[in-house]
Amino acid sequence: MELLQVPTYNTDSLKDESTSFLYKKRLDEKLGEDNFESTEECYQHLIKCIHQAAKEALGEKTLRNNTKPFYYWNEEIGQLLKEKDRNT
Repeated sequence: MELLQVPTYNTDSLKDESTSFLYKKRLDEKLGEDNFESTEECYQHLIKCIHQAAKEALGEKTLRNNTKPFYYWNEEIGQLLKEKDRNT
């Protein structure tokens, strides 16, 4: 089974009014086509448009695979790592 990789977009930038406006404008431009032969074709077009508009307006986040998720991290672990680095 092939795993689908979904890009992660910088959605925090939607808080900015100009970025939000740009995303909506790009999405409106891309959704112009409306002659589809099937629901699946319409769905695929919609998904493609959403991803293209998000990539253009918001940009993609780069995720580092070599780090632990933030919920594993706390101040105590940070101190332990600093001590370990000093001792090696």
